[in-house]
Amino acid sequence: MNAQDETSQPVVPAERYHHLETQYAGHPLLTELTALHLQYQRLERRLNKIARIGDLMQAQIMDLNSELNKRAETDPLTGLYNRGGLYPQMSALMEQLALGQSRFGLLLLDLDYFKEVNDQFGHLHGDQLLIAVADILRAVCPASHICARWGGEEFLVLMPDCCDDSLFALAGNLMQAIRRIRLPGDDNRYLTASLGAYLCRETETIDESIRKADLAMYKAKAQGRNQLVVYSPELDETRVVL
Repeated sequence: MNAQDETSQPVVPAERYHHLETQYAGHPLLTELTALHLQYQRLERRLNKIARIGDLMQAQIMDLNSELNKRAETDPLTGLYNRGGLYPQMSALMEQLALGQSRFGLLLLDLDYFKEVNDQFGHLHGDQLLIAVADILRAVCPASHICARWGGEEFLVLMPDCCDDSLFALAGNLMQAIRRIRLPGDDNRYLTASLGAYLCRETETIDESIRKADLAMYKAKAQGRNQLVVYSPELDETRVVL
């Protein structure tokens, strides 16, 4: 920016400066006063420009932090929560449970023979299946439920204010919807899932609740897959062999 541009938009009110110019016309310091006035204008404009840049950078930093937080708790492939995003949600429900409020349910879902599907049709088709399952979770689960990709081909649904009937109903609807997904190259082959369910009625660690849902899910796979098993204490004493 040249001097001509910098003096084109005075910051100090023109009336004030012209009043001084008229009052001190012919004064030996008028030239110096004029130079100071122009210098003030330039500095004021530069400060305003710096302030605007600072505001822009602050907004960009806030957007970047928001994006980083989103990535930290979201699975990039499916757009569902990841483990980092699910744990705070589950912790909040556990705190409510400690205060005597409603219990919650867990559904741990594992896609059957997914490794074989990946090996046979490639990872691109495998990713498309994972995205399709994520879309089903969004469509079938109520808005109050929290869905996450737990890892690999495993998904977890957190069900606030849950009872036995709603747990069974949602599991059945999910299994039915997943069976509508056809595998590549053969319309007679469809995707299935094994589900482990757990209804949390008392406070415990988050990892303990997930462990119980995991035991039930592995029991479902051991019993032939494509089914639901609800956790019971007997599973703690059973070694599941796939």
